[in-house]
Amino acid sequence: MKKINKYRIMRIIAWVVFVVSFCCWGYTKLLYLDADVTYRDLTKKTVTVAEEQPQPTTAADGTAQAVPDDPLLEIDREHLLDVNNDYVCWLSACQNKISYPVVQGSDNNKYLHHTFFGDKSFVGSIFLDYRCADDLSDFHTLVYGHSMKDRTMFRLLADFTDKAIAEQYPYFYLYTGDGRVKYRIYSVCDVDGMALPTAIGTPDDEDKAVFIAGLKERSLYTMGDEPTISDSFVSLITCDVRDDSKRVVITGIKQ
Repeated sequence: MKKINKYRIMRIIAWVVFVVSFCCWGYTKLLYLDADVTYRDLTKKTVTVAEEQPQPTTAADGTAQAVPDDPLLEIDREHLLDVNNDYVCWLSACQNKISYPVVQGSDNNKYLHHTFFGDKSFVGSIFLDYRCADDLSDFHTLVYGHSMKDRTMFRLLADFTDKAIAEQYPYFYLYTGDGRVKYRIYSVCDVDGMALPTAIGTPDDEDKAVFIAGLKERSLYTMGDEPTISDSFVSLITCDVRDDSKRVVITGIKQ
């Protein structure tokens, strides 16, 4: 009986590992592609650029603002509700490079791993915290999204730890049944996942002041005028691609 060549066995094992790894990589790429194509197709069917665009805001000296508004969109809300009655609003940011429907489940687990169409996927959805009012009337509203390796979903927001990137895209927009709501980015935080700023619901004035002070204290940086307790906030939350235990939190003030 021939002696088994241990080096040949090692080569076979290495090839098996390589083939399995390649297949897993290819399968993951297909899942990314499928989700991206699906969301892009939904956008084509439900989102158009409005024919009439708002005039650029002018400064006191009569010059146009340094950073213009993102293009105004028209959203087919009825179609989106027909597809998924958990639909709340449409989110647009980074000159529409981020453009997705926002949903709200009965908890924060459902849409963590389910798409807008109800399909199970690690891509998930952009979703509103289940504790927040679906009409965005709360003092502070939280919106979550994954930071995907193919730079879809909220991946671009993870780059906002660099202030220069946020200065390029200082606004984001939520399209509700009443039209477009504009938010000016005030704060960017990089915090432990268990230390997210909340103040959800109907906090009193003291709690609002504590939230604003805590937000500023934990910020990597802030931009623009300081907020007051009469303001309302929306935070966009995603994973820090450099540290899975942390969350990048972009908080905007309603304009």
